[in-house]
Amino acid sequence: MSTEPQLALAPAMSDSLSRWLEGERSTRDRSDHTITAYQGDLLAFLAFIGQYRGTPALPSNLHDLTQTDMRAFAASERGRGLGARSLARRLSAVRSFIRWLSDREGFEASKILNTRGPRYTRTLPRPLAPIRRKTCWTWRQRATRRLGSRRAIWRC
Repeated sequence: MSTEPQLALAPAMSDSLSRWLEGERSTRDRSDHTITAYQGDLLAFLAFIGQYRGTPALPSNLHDLTQTDMRAFAASERGRGLGARSLARRLSAVRSFIRWLSDREGFEASKILNTRGPRYTRTLPRPLAPIRRKTCWTWRQRATRRLGSRRAIWRC
């Protein structure tokens, strides 16, 4: 358990965060699961920035964030065991929020937005288990006989 005090989210930041999340939900048609994930990502980031700088994160003081701050956040998250893909999503949510906030607050956010996410290898799809492969092949043969080769559709 951490001995550092937990900094509460300032009302101004809470209001900005809720407006951004509502905008994501309504204008970008994000699912409830995505909104929940974004909220968790941003709360983690804002809590980190508050502890890292020693002052609560406010919309008015996020204008002076640097790549060093973003890299420190990424290193902290990796140190907690967050995977590369999850960290990439988390940083993407943070950059999206900062971009939105910079439009409303009128500050230049290019230093923050230029921060790159972690590299990760894209994996190939996993092969089907032998029993599933046999089921798919049997279904394909039946569909081909019944519908003809042009109309048979893969469902596997």
